[in-house]
Amino acid sequence: MTEVRPLAGADDVAAWVDVHNQVAPVPITSAELEAYRDALPGNELHLVALADEAVVGVGFVTVEGDESEAWIGVLPASRRRGF
Repeated sequence: MTEVRPLAGADDVAAWVDVHNQVAPVPITSAELEAYRDALPGNELHLVALADEAVVGVGFVTVEGDESEAWIGVLPASRRRGF
């Protein structure tokens, strides 16, 4: 089963950071992710994509005024499966 949903707790944050650091060129820590999210209250959405209850992809969208930014990353073994 596949699912895409918002982060829900510390385990999701840790999984988000783990997947991000496997697919993004610049690694981050859980503390950095939380600080980034805290700096944009109500203006950000971080998501996890799950396949068979395992996080295989992550993404976010932020909105600041008239500007928005989005990013997604999917583990190589899970690409081309609709995430």
